[in-house]
Amino acid sequence: MAMRECTEKARELWRLLRMREDLRRAGIQFPNTEPEHFCFRVTYPNGTPVHTLSISVPCDAMGNRGGSEGEPSTFETALVDENGNVTYDESLGYDDIRRFFTVDELVSEMIRLLSPSDYNSDDDEEDDEDDEDDEDDDEDDEEDGEDGEDDEDDDEDDEDDEDGEEVGPNDEEVGPSDDNESLFTAREALIANLEELVVEQVVL
Repeated sequence: MAMRECTEKARELWRLLRMREDLRRAGIQFPNTEPEHFCFRVTYPNGTPVHTLSISVPCDAMGNRGGSEGEPSTFETALVDENGNVTYDESLGYDDIRRFFTVDELVSEMIRLLSPSDYNSDDDEEDDEDDEDDEDDDEDDEEDGEDGEDDEDDDEDDEDDEDGEEVGPNDEEVGPSDDNESLFTAREALIANLEELVVEQVVL
């Protein structure tokens, strides 16, 4: 059931594409007979990097399996070399087959392959934008790191303030030993005065 529906969809797609004026003006050649199965091939003009493009409505793809999925809606394209073999070219965006889900997407892909430099330039622009974003992120991280160091320095200064002002080399510290010495001197002076009074009284 799914294979028959995909074959019918491939025939419908063949009729639709070969009647498009933009594809005909581009020099893309279609086979003269309807496809017997769910795929067909179109030939590109000389001077383009693509020799032949295979277009298929695969019955094993999601959306093409029939039943509740309805009418087939997934299309696949693959590059074919001059010997009729499927080939791959990463510079054209074909490190594998490619899938499309509308006729307009498929037509855009067929036209893109006439001048595939557009594909590479788009990728390069995206890569450049990603690089710029990465650089901005790195700068933000560096600024955040500097702010964090400043905050740590401020915290250390606050801790120093809480501990009190440090005593400079010329500042005199008055500790318990100085207080005891003063008391001792005063006591000696008092005793000396008392002794003088006692002596005077004896003399008198």
